[in-house]
Amino acid sequence: MRLMLAEDSALLREGLAHTLAARGIEVTGQAPDTASLLQLVGRRPPDVVLLDLRMPPTFTDEGLQAAERIRAAHPHVAVLLLSQYADIALAARLVDTLPRAAGYLLKERIGNTDQLTDALHRVTRGELVLDPDLVRALVTRQRAADPWHGSASGSGPC
Repeated sequence: MRLMLAEDSALLREGLAHTLAARGIEVTGQAPDTASLLQLVGRRPPDVVLLDLRMPPTFTDEGLQAAERIRAAHPHVAVLLLSQYADIALAARLVDTLPRAAGYLLKERIGNTDQLTDALHRVTRGELVLDPDLVRALVTRQRAADPWHGSASGSGPC
């Protein structure tokens, strides 16, 4: 598997690259920001891109914007977003815009390298991989907005 990595923290980026390379994943490029990542992917698309959700300059949704741009230009490239933040609106956007070969995991919930490499293999195979907390939040949000689940009697509107 060929992987490109984008993370604004140099220490975390280098650590991830080293750890994944030790697991047999070929790290073909590293970038400190999404602009650099998009250039790397444009020159030699990988199988998967691993990137931080919130990156410079605004630290809002640059990672997701880059993922959407990568998939628009290279539909076969899988993307896996990592974040310290469980942002339900961005998770919903990911599911809507990239419903396959994509993922969003929370950094603190990745307990070991096996979990991360498993997620990378899964998105590369076309799966949608979401942190369980994000799945619960998405399902809860959907039920709250669904008029069929809104009445106390259990029956929906007529």
